[in-house]
Amino acid sequence: MEAVANRALASARELPKLKPSGDGGGTTGGIYAVLFDMDGTLCDTDPIHHEVFSDLLLAHGKNRGVAIDAAYFRAHIAGRANDDIFGEIWPELDLAARAAMADEKEAAFRRLAASKLLRLSGLTELLQWIDDRGIRKVAVTNAPRPNAELMLQALGLEGYFEHLVIGDECARAKPFPDPYIEGMRLVGATDAARCVAFEDSPTGLGAAVLAGIPTVGVMTSQSREALEGAGASLCVRDFDAPELMAALQP
Repeated sequence: MEAVANRALASARELPKLKPSGDGGGTTGGIYAVLFDMDGTLCDTDPIHHEVFSDLLLAHGKNRGVAIDAAYFRAHIAGRANDDIFGEIWPELDLAARAAMADEKEAAFRRLAASKLLRLSGLTELLQWIDDRGIRKVAVTNAPRPNAELMLQALGLEGYFEHLVIGDECARAKPFPDPYIEGMRLVGATDAARCVAFEDSPTGLGAAVLAGIPTVGVMTSQSREALEGAGASLCVRDFDAPELMAALQP
């Protein structure tokens, strides 16, 4: 497993560029597809997740009755699937009780998110750039499907992506590469080196890199060091970063 991971990391370090003609999505080189994480990447949802998880943990007497801080959120929650989060924080509960608590948390998230979500700066322009060049596009998330669909609707992106891949609907969610492998399969991407992923968490970024995809780390909540340590080819604050376009264009 370690050897496979090392090979994937090595092949995913260099971002692909467009063909000199400026086209994408074709069969003769250049960027074929982009795969976007959602939470913390399309929009900064971490403050909402942080608020909801903090309230939930306080209500159940976790973390010694103290509100969780940013370090706790990054270490135990950000980018992880609910099965992993609730299994770690509530090991004393059975699977059914954990699932019910996760449902409670996600319902609270949706109530807040519906009116609070905004596209990350520069996203609108990047998506237009992608469309103008015929690049294929997929959303890949560990969020439950109701959350993912609500986010897309709130951001005005309902129907924009060709496919929406949900981690829990794959054999394995992130941090495993399965969701990204499925996303590539759905758009006929046979060469991961011609794809670009966008991720904000070490968990998700590591999944994309294991799939062999060069990945841009979006620093909405994680440090450059954490994302580069997970294998990011480039780290940016948002999609306005001039170094992003410089990296993708010939």
